[in-house]
Formats: sequence, structure tokens, C-alpha cells
Amino acid sequence: MNIDKQDSSKEIGYLLDDQRVTELAENIRNFGKFSSPFSITRGVIFLTSACNMRCYYCNSVRHPMPPWKNERVFELISDLAANGAKHIQWTGGEASLHPRLPEFVKTSNSLGMNNSISTNGASPVQTYINLANAGMNRFYISLDTLDDREFDRMTGSKGRLQDVIRNILALVKYRDETRRIHITVNITLNSRRMTELMQDDQEELNSLLSWCLESGVDDFKFLPLEEGNSNQINFNASVMDDFINACLTLTPERYQMFHYRLKTLKTGEYGLAKIHSSHCYQSLDDRVFDSVGAYACVIQLREGGQRIYDHNMPERIKIQRLKEFLIQNRKNDLLCNKFCFDLYRGINERVQEQLGNDCPLDFKANGKDRKGDS
Repeated sequence: MNIDKQDSSKEIGYLLDDQRVTELAENIRNFGKFSSPFSITRGVIFLTSACNMRCYYCNSVRHPMPPWKNERVFELISDLAANGAKHIQWTGGEASLHPRLPEFVKTSNSLGMNNSISTNGASPVQTYINLANAGMNRFYISLDTLDDREFDRMTGSKGRLQDVIRNILALVKYRDETRRIHITVNITLNSRRMTELMQDDQEELNSLLSWCLESGVDDFKFLPLEEGNSNQINFNASVMDDFINACLTLTPERYQMFHYRLKTLKTGEYGLAKIHSSHCYQSLDDRVFDSVGAYACVIQLREGGQRIYDHNMPERIKIQRLKEFLIQNRKNDLLCNKFCFDLYRGINERVQEQLGNDCPLDFKANGKDRKGDS
């Protein structure tokens, strides 16, 4: 059966969805009324710290947590679905290594939720086919370079690049023939890689983007990396301008996520600035769970932040902890200040625009009202 590709890629994705912003703003207006810690639109489940690669930029393999109890995962899936969640994102480590993941996805899918996975693409191809059959709707697959030696350096692996490429192409073929799934390629980027991509008349950039276009994937995007002790990509302005112009020339506008991330790339910025909202509404809509409890966002988990609450706490305590987090000034949080990134900031600012002066959150925890937050 042939699947209309437009059906699987007509939206940029959940993180940029306008309806999400409207619903989140309404949830904030009803801030004092929510009665369940599972009343979110998307749950991100950090399934394992195990990984079959050791990418130099990844902190996830160092995240301390005991293994999940399978019963806890199924319970969390049921709680999320019962409270109206629409999406589950599976991540790690390398989530595809978990032997029960297809069962989790099948259960989530049967309860009406979409499923997506962030993966390095290096597991056996049948693993990904099984996940697609179980109901995995979206695959976000890392592919930072087409050079075998550079791939080995970046991922701490040996000879895995061609496996990843074959798996991406196999999923594209399987999607066209059998399943309605969306495939996005993630490409990490720092100042070194940008310079390398632009060398020799941008030969490597041309090859990488041409491969993405010809592969049949639905979208692709650059993911800027925070560098060293800086909260910016330390780019040369001229190189950055040339890089962006080359990308715009090479890539059609229908690749919406690619173009969105390209627009935000030039600032090269991580963290919160004075112009950005001091509130974070993310955790009332899109929360991250490990085997112990819940984090406000994936940044808090990956960078060693504090959990908002633990799974074994009573629901009233979970709600209390969540409310305490929501009224806090995020500019007082060192991790938010350093690592918050464009998608999270963009969502918060769009929600703030809809709220105007109607936001019921304040800064009681910091002894300030919302007008004096910065």
C-alpha cells in the first residue's frame, strides 16, 4: 500500500504546533484548578542510560537512575493517556536497546497516543521495523556526517556509519510501502563542524544536504551545541552568513523544521536573556520522566537538575511541587540560564503573548511580583 507522504509530514511537529500554544495558555489561566500531575500534552520517557555509542556531546549516558520497572512504565503510559496526553517521546541513552520498548509503544498506541523516538539509528534494522509496526509514528535519527572517520570520532564507535545510513533508507522504504511514519534527521553543529562543512567550496555541506534531500526523509535540522564554558556557538559572522545562505540555496522551503531551526541559528544562543520570559510553562504541557520521577524538561534531566517530584509521592504532593516550580523565576536557575534553547524559549514567549497581562503566575517564591521579574 502506498502512503501519501504529505499526510505524514504536513505539520512541522508537536513542538511548534499553534494549537499546543493556545491550549497551554488556557491551562495557565486555569493554573489553580488542575488536579492531576499527568495532565500534560506530551510525556518524554527517558527509558535507559545505556547506549551503543559514546557521542562526545552527550550527557545522557551519565544520567544516574536505577532501571525502570516495567510495571511502572505501563502504569505511567496509562496515567498519561487517562489524563489526555497525546504524545509520548522515547529517549535515552539509546531507547531502542530496551527489549520491552515495542510493547510499551503498542500499549501507548492502543490508548490513542502518538509515539516518537530519538535514536542514533545504529540498532538492527528489524528493531526499527518492529517499532514502526508497534505504532511508532516519528523517528528522529542522528546523522552528523557522511565521513566514516569523522563519524567514528564524534560517536566514539567504529564502523557504524553505513549501518545508520542503511537503516534510515530502510525506514524510508518501509514507510512508503507499509506505514505512515515521519522521519527526521538530526545534525549536530558547533563552530568546528560549521567551518569543516564550508571548506573546499562547501563540499561537505553540499554532500550532506544533498543526501538528506535524495534520501526521502521528511525533514532534517541542525542542532547547535553549547561549546565549553560559553553559552554560544563561537562562530565567525562571515562564515555563519555564508553557511546560512548556502543552506537556504540548497534546501526547498517545504522542509519546514530545517528552515525554522536555520532562522534561530544565527544567534547561536543558549540560555535566557533579559528579553525572554522568566516563567517556564513547559512542565505544565511537556514533562520528562525517568525511573525515579519527573523533571521539568529534558535539559534539567540531561544537565543534572533537580526532579520536580518522585513517582512514589502522593499525587497531592506532586501537584504541590509542580505548582511551586511553575511560580519560580527561571532566571534564578543556573541550568535554565545557561542551557535553555530556541524551541523552549519560543513556546514560552508565544504563550506569554497569548496571556498578555492575564498570567496568574507570580514570583512569590522570590519575593517579587511579575512586573519586577528581571
